[in-house]
Amino acid sequence: MLAEAALPEHDLEPEATFYRLRFALDLSDRTAEVVEFQQCRFQGADFSHADLCGTQFVDCDLTGAQFSQATMTGAYFRGCILTGTGGITSFAGARIAGHDPTVLSHILASALGIQIEDDQATDQSRR
Repeated sequence: MLAEAALPEHDLEPEATFYRLRFALDLSDRTAEVVEFQQCRFQGADFSHADLCGTQFVDCDLTGAQFSQATMTGAYFRGCILTGTGGITSFAGARIAGHDPTVLSHILASALGIQIEDDQATDQSRR
């Protein structure tokens, strides 16, 4: 069971570390420089316009999180769930580790509106 993050106790102070928390806070337009999140849940969180430079997300659930126009240079994601993540173009400069490259390519393609088909399905649709 994850504890609920609340302000001001869990404010995004520089160089803070957060462990096993559920963030239902509006994190848009916030700065989280060099912050580390471990095993946290951000399902549907809004990071729009946030400064996440150097922030680390380790084993976090970011299902449906929105990153539109966030600054993420040097951000690091390891072992995170990224399904349905929005604002994927804001991931420029971020590093992602701990993912099956095929699964990650499908997540990124889906976020960009790219349809990936297997060769067999493509061949059958041409007939």
